[in-house]
Amino acid sequence: MELGRVEVRLHFQADGEVRAQVTTDNPQTFDLLRRDSQSLERALQDAGIKTDSGSLSFNLRQQDHQAGQQELAKNHRGGNDSGASGRSDRLR
Repeated sequence: MELGRVEVRLHFQADGEVRAQVTTDNPQTFDLLRRDSQSLERALQDAGIKTDSGSLSFNLRQQDHQAGQQELAKNHRGGNDSGASGRSDRLR
């Protein structure tokens, strides 16, 4: 399976806890990482990083070429639908 691009941003809080934002381009990667979030959280803790149940958030990035295609289709139809904006999940 090709994972595609995966971006991880760590935000360290004043209290020492971390918030990790994981953004993927591939919907299958998004689902895989989200399902395995407890293992990811445990790996962060094993590395000495303080986490809690709300430390991880997962986002699916809408790819630029898909956005362009959706905009063209919307303009062609004359519709006002907003198109797909991606998915986002925060685990708590």
